[in-house]
Amino acid sequence: MRLVVLGIVFCWLTGCLGYETKEYSFKLNKDGHSGAAVIRYYEIYSRTGSGDESESDWKVLNDEYLNGDRLNEGFMKVRNIKKRLYVEDGKLNGEMTFEFDSLSHAGIYRFDANTFIKYIDPKEELFTGGNGRSGGDILPVVFWNKSEMTLKIVPTSASDTAGVKISLISRYKKSISNVK
Repeated sequence: MRLVVLGIVFCWLTGCLGYETKEYSFKLNKDGHSGAAVIRYYEIYSRTGSGDESESDWKVLNDEYLNGDRLNEGFMKVRNIKKRLYVEDGKLNGEMTFEFDSLSHAGIYRFDANTFIKYIDPKEELFTGGNGRSGGDILPVVFWNKSEMTLKIVPTSASDTAGVKISLISRYKKSISNVK
């Protein structure tokens, strides 16, 4: 499974950072209300129109997302948040993990007694897969049967893909070599 992501909601939040694919995985505890989540961003990149802005994008990625709170904005009541960047298959990816005590803290709600739902903002993400059913363009939510204990969504970024994509992997490798 080629999941390249933690480039983190950047593209649509900053306009310069982007990712190819993202994966949400929410594993529910036996109580059906609490659990743990993993959000992965695959192939994080800097997008530029007229010049190489990858240095400033790398700084934003580190300062605002990895070491800041930009990723947490949609998950304000979660706990044990961990974030990391990593390389897989020659691509820079990112990951955020956290635990939640209530479905709503993870942005998941009960549609009825038998169904979970999660809203997917079509301005930011396009549903491309997962183990739930998409409501389509008219109803941008994902539905799961209550028997599912792991809820997965695989969206792509809905942000404009114009401009040249510049991988941030060399900046990442440089940063980890400076730490050693």
